[in-house]
Amino acid sequence: MGLGKSYECGGFIEMTSGGSGAFQSPGYPGNYPNYTRCIWILEAPESHIANLTVNFVGETYNSQCSDYVEFRDGGQTGAIIQTNCGTMTSETVTSTGRWMYVFFHSDGFSQVNGLSVTYTATDVGASINDSITDPTGSCRSYEFECRNKICLSRSYRCDGYYDCGCGSDCDEDGCVGLPLNAAEMIATGLGVGVVVFLVAATLGKLLEKHHNWEKEGGPGNKVQTRRWGSGKKDAQKRGENYKPDPAKPVSPKMSSCTVKVSEIN
Repeated sequence: MGLGKSYECGGFIEMTSGGSGAFQSPGYPGNYPNYTRCIWILEAPESHIANLTVNFVGETYNSQCSDYVEFRDGGQTGAIIQTNCGTMTSETVTSTGRWMYVFFHSDGFSQVNGLSVTYTATDVGASINDSITDPTGSCRSYEFECRNKICLSRSYRCDGYYDCGCGSDCDEDGCVGLPLNAAEMIATGLGVGVVVFLVAATLGKLLEKHHNWEKEGGPGNKVQTRRWGSGKKDAQKRGENYKPDPAKPVSPKMSSCTVKVSEIN
């Protein structure tokens, strides 16, 4: 049977009994780009396992894998079947359960022609590993569902990094900024700055007015200040009739008295 759809970088692959297909790293058979991150999840039918034939050329840097491919049973937290940063030529990799996770990674240095995989679903009957559960459960309300069925926090959307491990219908798909030239960007920035300044100045004036109201006892209250020098003598000097301030109680005038020393004794 001929090969089915080709998945360039990442995706969810639902295999059929007796069917086959293929997927490759970006640009294959040419070199893959720097900082590539591709994740495929394969799902086989009931009682079937995923059977892969892999061609791959990886790279190491300082004795560490820099460009590599990783295979896991189940999902991205499943047991590692194999990690390889060397050369694989028509090498067979199989899962023990119905699902397999394939992750391809490259760094920012040199590149080679990368990864090419063909796959089939093999019926193994009762010998299948039933402990491998479906890694593609429903995403929560605060998560983004990637094309490859991986659930990702929505905070990773449009952050410039391909967290999903795929291109279309994934976290960086459709993230386009405003189509502005340099002059339009400057004008927009100045406009935003003026608006922010006016809002801040208005809020400052309102806060200052509110502070003055509280200090004076409220917007409808007038603080009565005491005016010194407004007593009876001052009123007579001005030729006015003296009237005590009704708001200020007048203490009764105490009569003076003379106490004799002999009365005390």
